[in-house]
Amino acid sequence: MKIGSPIQFKRPNQAVGNGSTPPGCVLDLPNIRGQANELIDVSGFGNNGKIYGATQKRLTSGIWTLSFDGVDDYVEVPYNASLNPETFTATVWARVKGGQGSYRSPVTSRGIFLGYIIYANANDLWNFMVGDGSTWPSITGNPVNLDEWI
Repeated sequence: MKIGSPIQFKRPNQAVGNGSTPPGCVLDLPNIRGQANELIDVSGFGNNGKIYGATQKRLTSGIWTLSFDGVDDYVEVPYNASLNPETFTATVWARVKGGQGSYRSPVTSRGIFLGYIIYANANDLWNFMVGDGSTWPSITGNPVNLDEWI
């Protein structure tokens, strides 16, 4: 799985957590401060992410984030069946800073027609796709507002 921002994945009806992680959460990468090249998953499932190229940045609000160059920076979490359940909820905090007319994905977990992708498409609309084994059904959402956190 490749991700582009702090993220949580939750499986319904699964009681897991460390007190601050929501019950059922199988991936929780809430804080990047102090981690050199790794995001530590605090969900209890050990789905740590390795940082490739992205740099730590502190917002004026004091929140630490990762800054991606939009070309080849990403965080990779190795495959784990816990990240590909039949039903799940994904929460992503993202800000698109360019790349109009191209595909930009803060979250991708995919194989050949399997997995899921949250992305800004070439028409600058948010999309969510889920591979069903033979196709990629998708849902198109709101327009991408450049340089705005969503």
